[in-house]
Amino acid sequence: MADEKHCRHQGERVYWAVTAAKGCIVGSGLSPTAGYEDLHAAYGDFEQEMSDHAPDYCPETITTDGWDATRRAWKALFPGIVWILCFLHEVIKVRDWCRSKPDLRTSLTDKLWHIYHATSKGQFAQRLRRFLEWTQSVDLPNAINDRLQRLKGKSRFFQSAFDFPDAYRTSNQVDRP
Repeated sequence: MADEKHCRHQGERVYWAVTAAKGCIVGSGLSPTAGYEDLHAAYGDFEQEMSDHAPDYCPETITTDGWDATRRAWKALFPGIVWILCFLHEVIKVRDWCRSKPDLRTSLTDKLWHIYHATSKGQFAQRLRRFLEWTQSVDLPNAINDRLQRLKGKSRFFQSAFDFPDAYRTSNQVDRP
């Protein structure tokens, strides 16, 4: 999994591009921006280190938060890699949108985690469909409802994890160290 941490280096805002697996940080690099070229270079440090130690290594999957520049950098560094969208980031977005409505926040995050705990692509898709149907039957603020409806278009990126039983479905290791 991979993510960027916003931090300061020598007084300047930078992005620490972190790659983790099996409980360890396996690569990191500093990027001056969150743009594709700079992230490609920062994550390229990991690719270079891996090619030095295991020339034939190519990760099958990468779990990220959905930032387009991150996804494109990984696809360029490791052609054929399968991108998995981090479900945790979606739950956090919904939680944050419901900050002033604690009961709604609890209800929605519980329902989202129920979707997450599906055991197959089919079950995940069905739970998401039922959830989105439910959202149409309740009175949700437009901004929250719009955010939830976007999950439909992202479903296949969450579901791709089911093709790789050992793949990470969230980026907890780099988000919650």
